[in-house]
Amino acid sequence: YGTTNVDKSHKRLYNWTNTQRRDYKFMIANETSPMTQKRKLALEELGFNWVREPVAMTQKKSQNACDRIAWNLANEAIWDARLEELRRYKEEYGTTNVDKSHKRLYNWTNTQRRDYKFMIANETSPMTQK
Repeated sequence: YGTTNVDKSHKRLYNWTNTQRRDYKFMIANETSPMTQKRKLALEELGFNWVREPVAMTQKKSQNACDRIAWNLANEAIWDARLEELRRYKEEYGTTNVDKSHKRLYNWTNTQRRDYKFMIANETSPMTQK
């Protein structure tokens, strides 16, 4: 299938992946959660998306404002977590040029660089001047 955004037709797996996302949100908010660092890393090695793709959410005709707010908060929390991970990486290695062996952080930093280039070129970008 090529994605960790499981379709609802696979009910058990769909529910399980959503539970992992919920548990992760609790973990990064320092709330009680069954999510452990070991589980988190194992899921990330699979390329697990902690936030469902926006396309999947926009397909819901009955989506309400709470869904959009929850998605934005989760996405922001993940961004903040990656920034903290980059800070730790820089402390350890003295650079923000992340080695490919740190796949998740490497991909995230490349995305930030790409978004920045789009922003300064006045092209569509999730990055803003603020």
